[in-house]
Amino acid sequence: MGVITRVAVGVCAVAAVTAGCAAPTPAAAPESSPVVAIPATTPVPRPSEVETMGGPSKAPTAAPKPTSATKPTKVTKPVPGGNDVIGPFGWQTLKLGMSADAADALGMLDRTSEGGGELCAPWPALPITALDRAVVSEEHGVFAIHPKAEAWIHTPEGMHVGWTAAQVHATYPDFDPARFDYAHGPTVRVPGNPKALYRMQFNASAVLVKIILESSVDVCSV
Repeated sequence: MGVITRVAVGVCAVAAVTAGCAAPTPAAAPESSPVVAIPATTPVPRPSEVETMGGPSKAPTAAPKPTSATKPTKVTKPVPGGNDVIGPFGWQTLKLGMSADAADALGMLDRTSEGGGELCAPWPALPITALDRAVVSEEHGVFAIHPKAEAWIHTPEGMHVGWTAAQVHATYPDFDPARFDYAHGPTVRVPGNPKALYRMQFNASAVLVKIILESSVDVCSV
């Protein structure tokens, strides 16, 4: 290094001591922007959420309709006219007062008289029916119908073979249980048919053994 260079360095050093040959000032850091707090955005609920949180309550669910298992069973009364019912007008299509020809045409009975002769005649029933016989007048028609003495054959009120005289009286108040052994069989009026009656036969124990449906007008004794 030359003399001139050493002198200059020395001068600078002295000047720094006396006058403050200040070192270069470092560059100031850039001033940072102030931090501003941003409030959180409140989420807007979707329509389905609005209904859940504050919407009107849903309509109550309708009660289920009753099924066949819960419906009350309808009780039906027996209808007169079946194979097991005698009265109030006849048995099936065989009716009291029906003409002899009409009764014969039904094919239920064996016609044993035709024209003139006896006032009334018993016509045996064919074995395929629930009848025993019918009493028929050629002039006045069917007078009486005799069903077989079977417990399953009954009147519309329920009377059947096997009933006691007391049961018959409870069902038909015009029956006198004290006359259960009446020679020709006691009778009672037929409900629903003022032109007919039930004639009954009892055994010695006052138990019903036969039911006959017949006309209230005796056309067989005149």
